[in-house]
Amino acid sequence: MEELQQNQIQSGVICAGLSCLDMLLLSSDLPVSPEQICTFKGVLNIAGGSCCNSARALSRFHTQTAVLTVVGNDSFGEEIISQMKELGIDTTCIQVSSSVQTSLSVVPVYKQGGRGCFVDLGANLVLDRNLLLGSNSKETLEHLAQYKIFHFGYPHLLPMLQGESLSNLLNEIKSSTQLVVSLDVNGVASSDSNPLEKVLKEVGFMHANLEEAFMLAGRGVLESFDLLSRKEVENLADFFLSQGLAMIAITLGKDGVCMKLNSNDEVVRDNLGRSGEWILKSMARTLFLPAYSPKGQINTTGAGDAFTAGVLSCLESFECITFKDRDPLESVTQLGLYSALVQIDEMSAQHMKNEASPNHLFILEEIVPQLESVPSSLI
Repeated sequence: MEELQQNQIQSGVICAGLSCLDMLLLSSDLPVSPEQICTFKGVLNIAGGSCCNSARALSRFHTQTAVLTVVGNDSFGEEIISQMKELGIDTTCIQVSSSVQTSLSVVPVYKQGGRGCFVDLGANLVLDRNLLLGSNSKETLEHLAQYKIFHFGYPHLLPMLQGESLSNLLNEIKSSTQLVVSLDVNGVASSDSNPLEKVLKEVGFMHANLEEAFMLAGRGVLESFDLLSRKEVENLADFFLSQGLAMIAITLGKDGVCMKLNSNDEVVRDNLGRSGEWILKSMARTLFLPAYSPKGQINTTGAGDAFTAGVLSCLESFECITFKDRDPLESVTQLGLYSALVQIDEMSAQHMKNEASPNHLFILEEIVPQLESVPSSLI
């Protein structure tokens, strides 16, 4: 493994963790009672969950991408693998097991906006280190070592990969492959337990929405976004950064995002690798930016994953992009916001140039085309 690392150039992103097949019920009525009969207009089956959503969003920027997850030997699993292959995503490390069933989620997309989610977690309930890396873990780790970033999603829905077990997995991957680790949390339902205990010291970048961050910080259920000031959001970010995390994004829905770097330069360098030295050139350690405004009917499914994919795409390819003295932290954050907009309302993204500010135009006309032309491996 050590010799392999010395002789190869790492590029691309591995997306690991929770996977499922999302059955989207389009233009669904919003029920006012549990027994109401609701109508919808059409079904769309999409490979979903953190790893598939993130991989799909990364592929939009032509970022070399692979998926590492477990599916059952069934039609849902076959559909997930087929959709990933159609996008040019590396499926070599998807483990297919006859002892589990592929996860399925049913997602009513409400015509009034928003969505619901009913999920059978299936294989995700038993996903552990051995199942994820497969029977030949050395071969899997050697394959992972070709990439630059290891992105792990939704540990709160993976009961066998939380706390110490997740920390051990991330430590093994970092020490074996020298990959930068990224983390996305989703499915946080309570502040009673802390699945991230001992984990964040291994992590370069983490994304959480405001409700998730509030719960993970042990502060209970957030009643309203409007109750928190910017200073309180920063304090939430500091709670996670104090545990050894290098950089965090707390997304604020329509209000945008808070992006914050650890105040310790060595933590940033150690956990973000080469991109850490670049990101430390930023003018400020904390940044609040507004979201891009969608114009049409939106579907927020996968928006957080898409935001993270935009950030990771920029961190992965920063050595190949000319930023023209633009602030690194702002560039990374703007690309995340743009990626989220494309996910929820692609038509708005297409028409952005008509109303874009200079910063937005820089992302559209300079950064995105460069990302799309980055070679599959750095030379």
